[in-house]
Amino acid sequence: MILALTTLLLFVLVSAAQASGPPRVSVSSITSQKLPVTVGKSIIVESADAIKRVSVAAPEIADTVILTSRQIYVTGKASGVTTLTLWSEANRISAVFDVEVIPDVTALKEKIHQMFPGEEGVKAVATHDSITLSGTVSGTGNLTQIVRLAEAYAPLDKATSKPRVLSLLEVGGVQQVML
Repeated sequence: MILALTTLLLFVLVSAAQASGPPRVSVSSITSQKLPVTVGKSIIVESADAIKRVSVAAPEIADTVILTSRQIYVTGKASGVTTLTLWSEANRISAVFDVEVIPDVTALKEKIHQMFPGEEGVKAVATHDSITLSGTVSGTGNLTQIVRLAEAYAPLDKATSKPRVLSLLEVGGVQQVML
C-alpha cells in the first residue's frame, strides 16, 4: 500500500513538472509575405480576419496604426527590415509580413533628371541598406555629382555612418588621355 501511494505521488509530481516545463512552440502553415514600404510613406494592409493585436519587431523601422478591425496603416520610418505580425480575434497569428523599408528613389530619380536633364540613362534602385546607381553618364564631373546627390537619399552604414551608395555608372563616349 505504501509502495502504491509512493508511486502515485511520484507520478503526480512528475506530471506536474512536465506540465509546467519549457514553453511550447506551435508550428503553423502561415508563411510570411513581403511588404515593401518607402521611408516616409505609408501603406494600408487589409486583413481577411478581424485583427485583435499588431506587433512590429523593430518599431524604429516601421510604425503601425489599427484603422479598423480589418485594416492596418503601416508607415516606413527608417531604412531596414522588420517583421509585422497580426493576431486574429481568436488570439491566433493570422498573418506575418517581412516589411522592407527602402529609401525614396522616386524623389532621387526626379532630382537627377531635374538637375542633369541630359543624363537620361541613369537608373537608381534601392534596397533597405543601399542605393545602387547604374547606366551611362556623359562625363566624370556628372558622375561624381550624381553619386553625391544619391548620398543624400541613401541609408547610412551602421559601422561607418557613411551613406551606402553603390555606383555602377559608366562614362560614355570616347575618353582621351593627355600624355
